[in-house]
Amino acid sequence: MAWKPKDKQLTEEEAINLAKVELSKYWHGTSPLLSAVPDEFGSASIFPLDKTFFDHTWIIFFINPTDFSGETTLHYAREIYRRYQSKKVNLLLVIRPQYPFYLERPIVENFLRKMQIPFYAVVDVDNLLAKSFKISEYPTVIYHDGKQIVYRGDGITWIENGELILQKYLRQTDPGLPLLNPFSPGSVCHKDVYTMEFGYGKGVTFPSPGFHEEGGFLKADFPAFTRQDMMAVGALQISGKWIQDEHKIITHDPNAVMAFRTPTSYFSVVAQCPIIVTDPMKISIESNNKPVPDLFGGEDFRYDDNGLSYISIFGPRLYYGLIKLPGKERQLTLRFPSADTAPVCLYGFRFSEIFS
Repeated sequence: MAWKPKDKQLTEEEAINLAKVELSKYWHGTSPLLSAVPDEFGSASIFPLDKTFFDHTWIIFFINPTDFSGETTLHYAREIYRRYQSKKVNLLLVIRPQYPFYLERPIVENFLRKMQIPFYAVVDVDNLLAKSFKISEYPTVIYHDGKQIVYRGDGITWIENGELILQKYLRQTDPGLPLLNPFSPGSVCHKDVYTMEFGYGKGVTFPSPGFHEEGGFLKADFPAFTRQDMMAVGALQISGKWIQDEHKIITHDPNAVMAFRTPTSYFSVVAQCPIIVTDPMKISIESNNKPVPDLFGGEDFRYDDNGLSYISIFGPRLYYGLIKLPGKERQLTLRFPSADTAPVCLYGFRFSEIFS
């Protein structure tokens, strides 16, 4: 993230102290350690705000918090922290703010708490930390020895040999260092297969008549549709009244419906109820026009007293809907029965599979 100096000429110490104050709301677990200085060529370079930063070995994790691969990376990161914090290895999590709500400190604190992150974290508010390290893919993992990058793993495949490389690096200076066998997480790790983003110009093709500007908003009133039996991946059927902005679509219409086919056995949604409610809002979810069996329900999947299967949502985050869904059960329908009480915001869908 960048810090821009004021017009007044400051001493280096004054400039660093001012930068720390301005950037502190984006750092968690520590005062600001790094900034990034943009250059005229569209790149950036690292500027340490803590003079001792490069006196240590660092493992820096760059993640998108709405990707399953980001969650997989954090699962590994927690174990690496447990194994290597006593070996003078420091960890830093750099969070890409995929959506504006990740710039809100309480949202990030809830995310870190849910993910049980015990080490330092920072929101890369302007993506300049990523530019400084030339990050082109999420997740990416960097090993930095204080002078240079000694390893980088681009993409989720870094987990295949990332810890082994770390052990080899540590044993270069201490050949007899006692270390555990590389961590094997089992079947908890996912890889992202496909995403759908609902913000304006993000790639999803909405059916006719589409969204049009009205009163300063992009609005649509999609007619009822006849459900297709076998939909192509990426195809979307939608009905009801909706509003669209740069990042999401919103409905107040309790009769709104969405239908699509998930290409994977795991399905989740980035969603939000934008007002404070006592009870969670419901996104009803059906498979082949029937309630989804409980054994396919993810962490945020529920049933109500009437047998309705739904995803329970409050604030903005990734909600875990369905797991281990067989191929014959992947024609999905979403409904929003209480949208007239509180609107529902949909940012995007996430489709994943178990990593192997």
